[in-house]
Amino acid sequence: MLHYMLEYGEEEGHIPILLELAKLDFNLMQHVHLKELKAISEWWKDLYGYMGLSYVRDRAVESYVWSYVVSYEEGSSLTRMIFAKIIAFIILMDDTYDAHATIHECRKLNEAIQSDSN
Repeated sequence: MLHYMLEYGEEEGHIPILLELAKLDFNLMQHVHLKELKAISEWWKDLYGYMGLSYVRDRAVESYVWSYVVSYEEGSSLTRMIFAKIIAFIILMDDTYDAHATIHECRKLNEAIQSDSN
């Protein structure tokens, strides 16, 4: 996006006010995403510290990025935050499954997942 704005600014006949509005919009969205990323990171840090799950991968930022890919519109902040938390919980479950589940528990969980998808 920034690269395109720089290119557009160098084009002959560009509309300066349009370029300025695009830059302002970009900066506003960047601010929104930084606030959301800070909130999801703090939520994860609190959860991680409270539960003491040292074996769980720290994937809060990755979870937020995936939620952004799914829902990038300006008005979708709540959707992004919920989706990022769902992804983080899936990662938490996966890491718990990998670190602590017995073969019998693994098979039971796999059966439950398979029967629910049919």
